[in-house]
Amino acid sequence: AVVTIRNNHYYDDFVLNYNWSTTVSGASSGLWTRAVTVATFANGTTANPDFDLPDDFGLKCFVTGVNSTSPNGDDVDNGTVTLYSPQMDLSAYTDPYLRYSRWYYDGALNGNQPDDTLYIKLNDGTRTAIVEAVSGTQAGINQWVEKVFRVSDIMPPTSSMRFIVEASDLTIGNPNIVEAGLDRFEVVEGTQLSVFDLAQSALDVSVYPNPSNGLLYLVFRNGDG
Repeated sequence: AVVTIRNNHYYDDFVLNYNWSTTVSGASSGLWTRAVTVATFANGTTANPDFDLPDDFGLKCFVTGVNSTSPNGDDVDNGTVTLYSPQMDLSAYTDPYLRYSRWYYDGALNGNQPDDTLYIKLNDGTRTAIVEAVSGTQAGINQWVEKVFRVSDIMPPTSSMRFIVEASDLTIGNPNIVEAGLDRFEVVEGTQLSVFDLAQSALDVSVYPNPSNGLLYLVFRNGDG
């Protein structure tokens, strides 16, 4: 079934179940779950978030594994876990944008170097394109990160689109602690976005303070932030 989108704004903070689905390929743990997060800590930092996105509704998000307080107890191991949005009809949008917040941690285990990648993708019913690829070396910020992308920069909007998040720990002989999360997912018209969101989408910059009293600072990022 295709999810109903009203007023060209799809919003999901995962308080309710809108039929996101999951698949597993080889992985024995770290399965995607809509749940209240269970914090884990590794190497002196947070591996799995101890809170969902602070400024959304409710306490739930999608996270990989909530069955252990040990960082290596329920992380993604020996395979791939994939999260799929319900099918979305974006054909009525004039200029849709994706906006979401994600968490990713790829931490050293037994001295191994992080070598995994979180893939965020978009499917139009026929083909799949990568929206964002977050490498292990980019994942060490240990916080929720909001991202904004223009759909037409990725592929033309269609009536049967899905948003996909793929986390894995695959390299034989080099296991790592892999955790990921997704919260406050939206598809909005470009006209509904603020100048701050549009700046982040076009230039990959941070704009602060937001809101502002007139003085703005731009922080340009090279790669992920």
